[in-house]
Amino acid sequence: MDYSYLLNKYTIDYDKLLSYGFIHKKNVYTYKCNLSNNMYLVVSITNKTMHTNVFDSLLNEEYILYKVKSTSGFVLAIQDQVEKIIDSIISACFTKGDLRNEIIDYCKKKYNTTPEYPWDDLEDAFTLKNEKGKWYGLVMKIKGQSLKIKEPYIDIMNIKCNPDTITKLIDNVNYYPAYHMNKKYWLTIILNNDTNKKELYDLLDKSYNLVK
Repeated sequence: MDYSYLLNKYTIDYDKLLSYGFIHKKNVYTYKCNLSNNMYLVVSITNKTMHTNVFDSLLNEEYILYKVKSTSGFVLAIQDQVEKIIDSIISACFTKGDLRNEIIDYCKKKYNTTPEYPWDDLEDAFTLKNEKGKWYGLVMKIKGQSLKIKEPYIDIMNIKCNPDTITKLIDNVNYYPAYHMNKKYWLTIILNNDTNKKELYDLLDKSYNLVK
């Protein structure tokens, strides 16, 4: 199973991976543990990817059905065991990124902006407004499929931007045409561990000045 999307939400503590039982070799951290019914799990983590594979210890081959959506009680039991182990690894070795709060702190200190939460049904969404009440930023959580991204949910920020700059920046990886806003003047930035913070705050400052 591909759990790489978790690396966009969390920061890995590599020392804690080693303490947990991972083995480090050639930039890959590998963890192996036994499951029920003569199965065992292998978790592989790099700085960009996280994958799980289940093997049959008697046949000494990969148990492919583990990766298939199934109603089989046996398969579901194996998948449930793996999920619990992944949760344990996250709890012990990962820290949650908090870029949202960093953005709030930055705007509070620089522009005396307090985030506003205008939508009851979108608790994660907040706007950033200048002293005249005009938006210069919008932070929210959306479904990954909205931008054709495999992750179930992603954090984004929309900022106002010069059209020429938007054209140069859009790469459909870190920068996208604005989600649900005027795509000529607004840009969507993905907020995750790969976000270039210096560039992010520079664009945020430009957005504030453009709105002003």
